[in-house]
Amino acid sequence: MKKYLFILLGALIFGTTTIYAQELTEKEKARQEKEAAKQEKENAKKEAKLKKAAEKDAKIADLRVKYDEFLAEWTPIEANVGIAEVDTFFVHTNKLFALLCQVEENTGFIEMVPEPYFDEEMGVNDTIWSAKKQENQ
Repeated sequence: MKKYLFILLGALIFGTTTIYAQELTEKEKARQEKEAAKQEKENAKKEAKLKKAAEKDAKIADLRVKYDEFLAEWTPIEANVGIAEVDTFFVHTNKLFALLCQVEENTGFIEMVPEPYFDEEMGVNDTIWSAKKQENQ
């Protein structure tokens, strides 16, 4: 009789540990699902940020093209309207755009040249970008 009692007690203990282990796996599955959902949200946020940055870069590139076209076609406006404030405004804007054209012309002659070097502290190869003025133009 004791043998049957021990066998029954062993089966009960084995059954409860199996059920407990199954409950843990269900909890783990739920936790994993939560983690997957959280990771999915983070990935969606990262993709949205990358998309927004790409749109911003495209917009800036478009504005830069329009700005270059404007400076290429710009001519000073004659300041002889007859109203002193308007004439002064045209004179100042003419000076401003002439300065912008000069800055664009000067920076167009600058070339960024990569120079490789070995960083002794970190023990890695790296690149230094140096600005050099082009002599040909």
